[in-house]
Amino acid sequence: MWNAPNQRLRSLNKSKKRELERARRPIHVKRIIASIEIINPTIPNSKSDVRLILNDFTYKGAGLFSQYPFIAGQEICLNITHPTQINIKAKIIWCQEYHANCHVLSKQPYAYRLGIEFIMDPTEEKEIRIFCDEVSKNHIFSVRGI
Repeated sequence: MWNAPNQRLRSLNKSKKRELERARRPIHVKRIIASIEIINPTIPNSKSDVRLILNDFTYKGAGLFSQYPFIAGQEICLNITHPTQINIKAKIIWCQEYHANCHVLSKQPYAYRLGIEFIMDPTEEKEIRIFCDEVSKNHIFSVRGI
């Protein structure tokens, strides 16, 4: 397939051009402030503010940024107040330290990235799907040029 040297060079040039075009596209990230509370009867009132990136929100789970580390397997309640009030039971799937070169999320550092999976019954699932549809229509901006 790559018998002629000029075909290989053309292919490399095209891939570099595509990569440069991809890098120039603006990305719009919408974030909201939320809070999580550990569901544990022995630890009363253990709330923590987190940043929720709406681009990372699906009806099955979400990605969060936190100031504090959490343990995988912990059950939590995710409290979102904007754009609508919703409380979702979830389980932490993973937590890892996150080093950012700048404070994109806020002026205070959010040093941990969390992945959560929602724990829900069918009625809660319907509520979360409605929330996801509302978020995708009103709050997530599409990338221009696609």
